[in-house]
Amino acid sequence: MKRRLGLLLALSGLAFVSPLDPGYAVSVFDVVPGEQAGSDPDSALGAPTGGGMTQGSVDTYSLGTGGSLTLHMEPPLLDGPGADLLVCENPFLVTGTLQSFAEVAYVEVSTDGVQFARLPNNYTGPSEPLPPFTGIHPARYRGFAGAMPVSADPPLVDPLDLPAAGGDAFDLAELEGHPLVLAEQLDLADVRYVRLVDVEAGVDLDTAGHLVFDAGIGNGSSADIDAVVGLNTTENQSGSRPRVETDLVNGFLVIVLEDLNGLSDIKSGITLSVNGFPAPFGLLLPYFQFTFLSQTRVELTSLGPIPPGLFPAVLRVGLRDGLGQRGGDSVTIQ
Repeated sequence: MKRRLGLLLALSGLAFVSPLDPGYAVSVFDVVPGEQAGSDPDSALGAPTGGGMTQGSVDTYSLGTGGSLTLHMEPPLLDGPGADLLVCENPFLVTGTLQSFAEVAYVEVSTDGVQFARLPNNYTGPSEPLPPFTGIHPARYRGFAGAMPVSADPPLVDPLDLPAAGGDAFDLAELEGHPLVLAEQLDLADVRYVRLVDVEAGVDLDTAGHLVFDAGIGNGSSADIDAVVGLNTTENQSGSRPRVETDLVNGFLVIVLEDLNGLSDIKSGITLSVNGFPAPFGLLLPYFQFTFLSQTRVELTSLGPIPPGLFPAVLRVGLRDGLGQRGGDSVTIQ
């Protein structure tokens, strides 16, 4: 009911969007059911209903093997500071492990609903089917939806609180060199459609051409979509909103924190999660050096490059200022 009410308000022009609000999918644009697709596609509209690290949401739409779901986002997404898009599926950690029972999907975006660009993705998990009822570390699925458990469930857990929200975060900046962007057929300042395409385990490939395997069992397994969240939209780009950027540059991990109102506005609001679990931000400081510092911006760089394969991690940093505005970003270390 809450999803349908939100859709009706949005379509009637009565919905109010404040600078603190994320954006959501307001309507289903297209559905291509795969084998054993199930439930109502409208279940993917509106806010997420995450169940936490060990329990997936049941308010989802199953794509079906090889199926897809295209959602209309309102307000439109844009390439802003930090992560721009959050896809909430319903993975969960296998009991007693840090392994996610993941059924993954590709993520594609469009301005016109006709031309879609797929976000780059990289799978570094096993090159053979996973044993039944086991999982895989969520960091092994960089650029896929459906890997990270979801806790976002407003108003209890704000989707803009990225370290706490879970789900799979995406940065539209990764599409800057895409042919559709270069041909001005995809405007990264006006992304109106998001398409989720189920990955068929052992058949489909990542961007580099690796076969992808997930925890789905049999031909009936598929990604189950709870919600799509616009973290950066055309209506929440307040100039005073804090900004976070995380990136791997030549193997060095770089974290940038910025607040135009001054760092004192956010110094008590820095949060961190590693693989979905909260951790004190201060734990990182012994492994970083300050490479830039001003009254409004601080840049931290790891003391050395992180060797590939050293440890898998999904690291997220979030900021909250005195007005409650949030910024956040995510980086996956494989």
